[in-house]
Amino acid sequence: MIGIFKEIPYIISGDIVIKKIEEKDVTDIKEMTEDKSVYRYVPAFIFEKKHIDEKKLVEALYTECISEGSLILGVYFKEEFCGLAEFYGYRKEYNKISIGYRSKKQYWGRGLATEATILMIEYVFNNTEAELITATVMKGNKASEAALAKCGFTKAMETEEDWGLENKVSVSKWYIKGTSKKS
Repeated sequence: MIGIFKEIPYIISGDIVIKKIEEKDVTDIKEMTEDKSVYRYVPAFIFEKKHIDEKKLVEALYTECISEGSLILGVYFKEEFCGLAEFYGYRKEYNKISIGYRSKKQYWGRGLATEATILMIEYVFNNTEAELITATVMKGNKASEAALAKCGFTKAMETEEDWGLENKVSVSKWYIKGTSKKS
């Protein structure tokens, strides 16, 4: 399980649940991936956009995607699919993992990205060996930067990266340190 999780996390707090995606969610995921406004701030190689065959997407998320070092979970608000939470880039030698999220447009501005991020942070620091979580945000994505800042992340630097788009992308790198409580 990408070297950090012993099992697929099931994270719940109030009306928010982060859990394994099910086949019933594929229609919502497809709707979300077709919305250009949702994906304007993400790399071209985002996993859920690679699979045209909707029926194989869920299986691929928990086989192929994990073998590539990423774990993508669904984010649900009052049992309704509203987006994706991703853990990726685990580096054992640094006790570091990266996170990302994307949500359906109708859920923007409700604080759900912030709440989901807080749950991800708490889960990582309370249930894994990781002591550092990082996130990368494309320049111009003010909502994601605000969510990370609200969650206690610190902006470390700005740089350019190859995100598989026509040109290199200006991004900001964020981090939050914690102490793993796992014994």
